Amino acid sequence: MSGNGNYFVDEYFDWQRNELVKYIDKLNADSEKLMEENPGFWIGKLTNDPDHWAEYGVYDPYTLDVYLDAQAEREIRKEYL
Repeated sequence: MSGNGNYFVDEYFDWQRNELVKYIDKLNADSEKLMEENPGFWIGKLTNDPDHWAEYGVYDPYTLDVYLDAQAEREIRKEYL
């Protein structure tokens, strides 16, 4: 708990962080499986540290997807400029 005195808020943020970690762990496991099935194929792993992601405004699976999509779009644009 963060100690702000609101049990429900603290519980929600703990749940949200846990959901983010579980989601990233699943993405990494899926990526590992794809690499095992496709020799020579490489996918970078994501850190599952919620404090790292909070620095980028990412707090849950939804905001992680939004962030990753925006980064992918940014990289695609850089290739065409």
